[in-house]
Amino acid sequence: MSDPAAVLQASGLRKTYPSGDRRIEVLTGVDLAVAVGESLAIRGESGSGKSTLLNLLAGLDAPDAGAVSWDGAPVSAARRARYLGMVFQSFYLIPELDARENVLMAARLAGLPGTAERKRAEELLARVGLAERATHLPAQLSGGERQRVAVAR
Repeated sequence: MSDPAAVLQASGLRKTYPSGDRRIEVLTGVDLAVAVGESLAIRGESGSGKSTLLNLLAGLDAPDAGAVSWDGAPVSAARRARYLGMVFQSFYLIPELDARENVLMAARLAGLPGTAERKRAEELLARVGLAERATHLPAQLSGGERQRVAVAR
């Protein structure tokens, strides 16, 4: 499966996990292509492989077989930072960093925390209504504000 218009593409994804003396097949041959501007919902019962698929697409885990690409190139931390924002259920903000620095973390991991990235972080915080709270630590923010910082990342 090769779609040159796809910003995200996965082909033949397989993932198994050990369980005692056997392996559990979680994903078997998943193919998908997502075009620019297209939305995708991943639904399923608990234990059906949704989180596993998302971890593979984000490059947080490696498939046993198959490939994932973002804009035609293999997934990597730098590409992930460019194309993908992740919001975890538990926010996963770094407690010692203020809201602005938490938003900048993806750029820092990609080696790009320059002036443009700092300006973008300020814009993202303003977009989620937290421009005035940029220098506050997560412990100084409400649960909703912490979630918005996670969204801005």
